[in-house]
Amino acid sequence: MTAILAPIPNHVGITLRKDKTMPCDVHTHHEGRIRRFPHGAVRRAVLEYAINLCAWQRIALTTRHRTDESYVQRRPFPLRGPDDVASLRTRVEELVAGLLEDYPAEAGEFADQMAAILPTVADRQQGIDTLKEQCRRLYVIEHGTSGTEPPDDGDFRIVTTEDAAEVHVRSGAQDQLSAHRPEQTDLDSDDYLTAVSRCLVSARERGRALSEDEVLAIHLAYTLASDGERVPLPVRPWSSPGFRDTQSYMSITDPGEGHLLGTTRRSENLRGVIVHIEHLERGNTQDREAVEPYRIPAPQSISRVRLHTGTQAPVSSYVGRPMFEGNVADSLLKTVHTVSAACSALFMDGLTECKLAMERMTATEAIDFMRAIAGNVRRNRHTQALSAAFNLNTPIVDDRPATMRSQAGRPRTISDRFEVGLLGIELVAEAGFDKVTWDGTADTYPSRCVIEQLTFEQAVTLVHRAHEAGLLTYFSAGFRFHHLADVTYTGTDGVGVGGAQILRYMDQQTGHHGPFKEENIATILKIRDEAAASVLGQGAALLARLDQMFFEKSITAGQNQARESLYPALAQRDEARVAALLPTTRHARVIPDSAIEPPVLGSARRLIAAGHASLAATAYTPLEFSRLLVRLERAVRQRDAEHAAELLSAARAQVDESDGDFSSEQLPSVA
Repeated sequence: MTAILAPIPNHVGITLRKDKTMPCDVHTHHEGRIRRFPHGAVRRAVLEYAINLCAWQRIALTTRHRTDESYVQRRPFPLRGPDDVASLRTRVEELVAGLLEDYPAEAGEFADQMAAILPTVADRQQGIDTLKEQCRRLYVIEHGTSGTEPPDDGDFRIVTTEDAAEVHVRSGAQDQLSAHRPEQTDLDSDDYLTAVSRCLVSARERGRALSEDEVLAIHLAYTLASDGERVPLPVRPWSSPGFRDTQSYMSITDPGEGHLLGTTRRSENLRGVIVHIEHLERGNTQDREAVEPYRIPAPQSISRVRLHTGTQAPVSSYVGRPMFEGNVADSLLKTVHTVSAACSALFMDGLTECKLAMERMTATEAIDFMRAIAGNVRRNRHTQALSAAFNLNTPIVDDRPATMRSQAGRPRTISDRFEVGLLGIELVAEAGFDKVTWDGTADTYPSRCVIEQLTFEQAVTLVHRAHEAGLLTYFSAGFRFHHLADVTYTGTDGVGVGGAQILRYMDQQTGHHGPFKEENIATILKIRDEAAASVLGQGAALLARLDQMFFEKSITAGQNQARESLYPALAQRDEARVAALLPTTRHARVIPDSAIEPPVLGSARRLIAAGHASLAATAYTPLEFSRLLVRLERAVRQRDAEHAAELLSAARAQVDESDGDFSSEQLPSVA
């Protein structure tokens, strides 16, 4: 049978190769533990596979037969329906009908094949062995050949019985699973989801195709996630500014399907990337007051993206602007609890970050809202970040007490974009959020790039001020290829790229989005990498590192001198001055954050390494500071992020209260 989807790669995130002899890293000749799935779960899994194949078919046909200008998408983004068999079958039929409508000459053979398979899958009288056979037929549609049959090929082998599909996990995989209850043969949901995620990562890294049984095992994992089970992998946190593999992460953005079928398909797509899940499509409604430009994605998509990504990259989600009823004060309790519940659920799925829009609130209301969110959300505060997004085109009423006193009792309306950005930094720092986002959307789509709405000096200044305050930074709206170098030169931590500007087809008439353009990720990262390697890119990364150390108070006198010279040089794009400053700190010891552990432990290690030459030491007597270092060393040894954070916070407060600074005698200190 010819492959209808060829040459489209394997749908679960793996580049298809003809060599199917290379196993995942848990390969063994022996069977291991078992997870049993009943009849209904197998039927749902096969239908989910059919839904994914419809998405792949649309990608293939669009890539071959459409351009950005000719793409047509008359149907809006569909809300997901129930997970029962009848609803899933209807969803497949609707997707096939849409393909026939949009590609009547090209989609016919695929539609015929799906029409032959669907009735059998939906027939409740069919046994599990028949369902597995239909999964094999779907696999053949995708790849053009049957999968490998040898029992030792891959991480999973599925054996059908009258009552269940038994997913056998190779015994080598047991070394990577939890050690509790080793005497039990059956896998619990945590161990099964962990095994599936690790298989996806391993196969992705090796560039090998998945077997038929592995594909079915992955879709069976989807049923567990749909039923409320969570992927129990460690969170991949945001590392500190200046102390990660590359300073500016590209936030590859999609509602979910594009990540499953594109972003997570290759390991190189995840290098220096945060996988951001967000609904971008606005349709024809351009008024951002009527329809929020960014919206929360489907929870089902979030859990699957996390499963596929594993710990190779951070995963984040947009949540949205608060939906107040009437005035803010009267509806604060309900709104805070509702938003906190949404964020908590996402964090419990293992996400690194949740982003909220600070709109329809005054400055004091925004502070109160953020503080309440920070206090109510369930998360690990040291690895999972709360982000506040400020739209630079939306004025903010500054009614903080200090402003009121300076304005004769009147609030001040801030409408200048740069001033809105600066105010956002102050509000986020005061409220205790972790990250500030500057967004440039307006009542048009695609958006004008946010970096064009500020001067370069203003953009660098926003990032610099935020890093000094210990905040992560992010720019969003309107990024195209030619903007990526400039935003990398600002030293920002994240850059929001996605939507019709760069990663999606879009119907120019309706505004509805089409398939994801995975092929553009390589171009995005190439531009970022080249910019990061340039003089300005290196200067931006160095300034981010020094600003982070200034916030930590781990900076030395010589490093601070370099920092104070580097900021104006970078802001003025003075390559000669930046190049001259780069060697002044190259011999300094760089202590990066771990990819998995809380970044605060990296901050503690840097202060310990700087010791009595640090800015923090200027606020203590030598004996007092030595005692602080001993306590910090103990916290790091014990990986006690909570205690390390308390000690570092106290040290910063001590410096602020004592107006600690480097004396003239210290200024010649080595960088």
